[in-house]
Amino acid sequence: MNFAARATHIQHIECPGGHVRVYWIETPPLFVVEAFGYIGPTILREVLALAETYGRAHPDGWDYLVDPRRVRFAHPLNLVWFHKIHGLPNLRRYLALAPASAILRLLAFATTRLTGPDMLVHSPEDLTRLYDLS
Repeated sequence: MNFAARATHIQHIECPGGHVRVYWIETPPLFVVEAFGYIGPTILREVLALAETYGRAHPDGWDYLVDPRRVRFAHPLNLVWFHKIHGLPNLRRYLALAPASAILRLLAFATTRLTGPDMLVHSPEDLTRLYDLS
């Protein structure tokens, strides 16, 4: 799925060793976070501040999607910040794209209980079907 083509706003946040791209999509109301490299609590605080702004602008509800497939290392304290996603205003669902490799996918399923996404999406194609974006 080409998030940039549907986005009304794109934000890049960088930190040493990693970065995220955040896309604000209006139809369907979807806040997308693509993460690359190292992701730590500092970058997550910035992303959550943007998500809060997005959520307040969508009183009828919206979904938060994270694509962690290109993350190489994540700080253990990130789990604290992941739990804060559920407290964002007007959030309907918190979704995560599963990694492509079987081993990483197994780890993603195991950590789902810790990180709290409402749904683990197996592929971008499944995401396209979920939102009827053909």
